[in-house]
Amino acid sequence: MKIFADTNFLVSAISSKGFSSELFQFILTHHNLQTGEFNLIELRRIFLLKFKVPLSIIEESINLLSQFHVEKIP
Repeated sequence: MKIFADTNFLVSAISSKGFSSELFQFILTHHNLQTGEFNLIELRRIFLLKFKVPLSIIEESINLLSQFHVEKIP
């Protein structure tokens, strides 16, 4: 099954433990994760400006997500 992850879900799944994180891991192992290029741009901005996440960790997260289908901005 193809599952499209929006920015809110990605932020929650990557930045915290709990249901979102567990669901994210389940999706990665059992389904086809998809997201959008815009979502990755927004994710980078939120992690950097709101959460003050180090750039190396942000890039690692983006690289992980880029291994799956990323819909280009039209």
